[in-house]
Amino acid sequence: MNGLQALIIASTTFASLTASAGVLNRLSGTWDTMPIDKPTCESDEYQHTMVVSPHKDRVTIKHAKAIDGPNGKIQEYTYKVLYEQEDRVMLFLEGETRKTRNGDLVIWELILERPDYYRWRTYGSPADWRNSVVGQRCKT
Repeated sequence: MNGLQALIIASTTFASLTASAGVLNRLSGTWDTMPIDKPTCESDEYQHTMVVSPHKDRVTIKHAKAIDGPNGKIQEYTYKVLYEQEDRVMLFLEGETRKTRNGDLVIWELILERPDYYRWRTYGSPADWRNSVVGQRCKT
């Protein structure tokens, strides 16, 4: 086996291991959220860290600065993990008050579209719909 073949095999193995790691295993770190057409990680206005509980039943998002939430300013909030799939995790925001058109409380879907890039979708919206905000991992 030559060096190139070994590199290809090692890269393929690493890519499979990374792809098989659940979304919750890949959320730790510093992220920024901005409208899709704006640069990310340039200020700490919307920078946040995601903390997954040891039992993987909660995800807490901690913002560097308070942001506008549905019920006023907020700096930290927690989601209950409902279930996890290959590239997404279904979450229920604790204390959620927003409702869908049919009156159900909103369930959020965090979709990890790339290792350092996520988007939100509300459960029940068209499968290809995403909000206009992108989450981008910041390089530290």
